[in-house]
Amino acid sequence: MLIVDDLDVQDFLSAGQGDERSGSPEVWVSLLMPTHRSGPETTSGAIMLKNLLRSAAQQTDEADRDWLDQAVEPLIADHQFWQFQGDGLAVFVSPNTTRIQRLSIPLAPEARVADTPHLVPLAPILARQREASILQLSLGQVRLFKVTGEIIEEAELGPIPASIDELTTDRDHQAQLQFTGQGKGGVSFHGHGGDGSIDEARRDRFLRHVARGLEEREAAQRAHGPLFLAATQDTADLFARLSGRPELIRRLISGSADGVRPADLLERARPVLDAFAERRQAEHREHLGQRRSQGRVLEAASAVVEAATHGRVEVLYVGPVDDEDIDRTNRAIIETLRNSGEVLASPETGDGVVATLRF
Repeated sequence: MLIVDDLDVQDFLSAGQGDERSGSPEVWVSLLMPTHRSGPETTSGAIMLKNLLRSAAQQTDEADRDWLDQAVEPLIADHQFWQFQGDGLAVFVSPNTTRIQRLSIPLAPEARVADTPHLVPLAPILARQREASILQLSLGQVRLFKVTGEIIEEAELGPIPASIDELTTDRDHQAQLQFTGQGKGGVSFHGHGGDGSIDEARRDRFLRHVARGLEEREAAQRAHGPLFLAATQDTADLFARLSGRPELIRRLISGSADGVRPADLLERARPVLDAFAERRQAEHREHLGQRRSQGRVLEAASAVVEAATHGRVEVLYVGPVDDEDIDRTNRAIIETLRNSGEVLASPETGDGVVATLRF
């Protein structure tokens, strides 16, 4: 049993290929539900999951469902488990696999038994569209935050220096060259720097170390979602140039954020995050329009599944799906991801699934 807070699609890429030993179709039970992060409502989760288990049991072979009870009943009885939840919970169970996912989005209660996991309601998470990172940067303080929807959490910096002090290696120089705060978040230097070139060199060296550490961390952590920068305009301009990330200027949460509480930082960042999301939606609508004009769009679920199976799907856009197309859409999601395509929530108001094609 694996309980995680981050949905990893790799867990499901082999789903639906059948049981190799028996040659029979695979069975997946998907139990989806909303949960509560705190308060007395947390205890209601066990009751809801018990009801969903009962519903799923009615959809499975009564003579051969011990694997389902053994996977889910311990969760129902685990009081501690329900005290540490997100906004939604997804439990995926097959005879050989159990995956419990604490999620940042609420889900409607649902129990579904099919030959694939039920991933349609999780399309926004599969697409990482609700994820972002915020780098709060000044010479005196560096912090990194992960944002998922309305939740912000401080992350470990790893190889990223926490302040310019961490890069001071010359003790004699450090004794001569001191720095003092100039207002909230600003830093100026004084010492034996002559024309100030040494001060600027030290500053630039620090910012390059931040950029390098950020790059290393992103590679090691398989970072998802866009990066935003919380900094003064001067610091942002310099960091964007030294790091080779000019896009950060368009993702700037302007002003010093030294010591700002995470919740207040998220409130300050919300207009910037929302503007970015609107631009992305406009880009996806434009992409769809281009592919339609080229005759490279499929909208029938059965045709989408076939194209995804053969690796033709470039991007799969998922909106609300009719019951009769849910199983096919789940299959299309898995096949698209298996063949290195993207899965995104639909940028349009229509229902169903739309695929743009590579060829």
